[in-house]
Amino acid sequence: MKKFILFIAILVSGCSASGAAGPSKQDSPAVRAGLLLAEKSQCMSCHKLETKVIGPAWNDVSARYNEEIRSGKASENDVEAQLEKKIAMGGKGNWISVTGGMSMPPNYPKVSRENIRKLALFILSLRK
Repeated sequence: MKKFILFIAILVSGCSASGAAGPSKQDSPAVRAGLLLAEKSQCMSCHKLETKVIGPAWNDVSARYNEEIRSGKASENDVEAQLEKKIAMGGKGNWISVTGGMSMPPNYPKVSRENIRKLALFILSLRK
C-alpha cells in the first residue's frame, strides 16, 4: 500500500510541472480522485495524464473528445456516452498513429458501469 501511495504522489507531482505559480488543474482533488480510480481500475498500466504509454495520454484523449463538443459535431452527452462505450468495450483504430495499432481491451464487467462513467467524466474534465 505504501508503494502505491508513493507511486500516486510521484505521478501527481510530476504531472504539475508547468512553471506557473499556484496549483495546476492536475493538483485538484477531482484529478487526484480520478487518478486513484484509474489506478484501482488498472488503467495506469497503459495510460498517463500527459504522456503516451501504450495508449494515448488522457490529456490528448480529452482534447480530442472535447473538440467534438466545441466544434458542434457532437453534444456533451453524446461525447460522454462515446467515451464510456470505448472504456467499457475497448476498441481499435482511433489512435493508430499513437498506439501503432494496439487495441484497447474491454474493461466491463471488470470495471463497473458506475466507475466507467466516473473515469469518462474524469478524462473529459482534463481539457475543459
